[in-house]
Amino acid sequence: MALRRLEIDEGRDIARYGKQLEELGDQPSVEILHQVIHDEKQHYHELGDLIRNHYPASAVAEMKADPKSVIAELLAKRSDSGKQAAG
Repeated sequence: MALRRLEIDEGRDIARYGKQLEELGDQPSVEILHQVIHDEKQHYHELGDLIRNHYPASAVAEMKADPKSVIAELLAKRSDSGKQAAG
């Protein structure tokens, strides 16, 4: 559920930055905001991938491990994939 909440927040951030993009007029700010939106979309897709492809809710519910172990395993799978996203 925590990952799903983060995914929802990322979606909201993308929408908020998109609205700011419409309000800005100077090119340097627009370029920075485009990069921020790109990064947020990567975060959104990475979270969605973790939720839907690696650990469906039913699998997490069945795990008997503590939350720290689950997070450690998620991070290990992520680092093995070669994909890296901003903090």
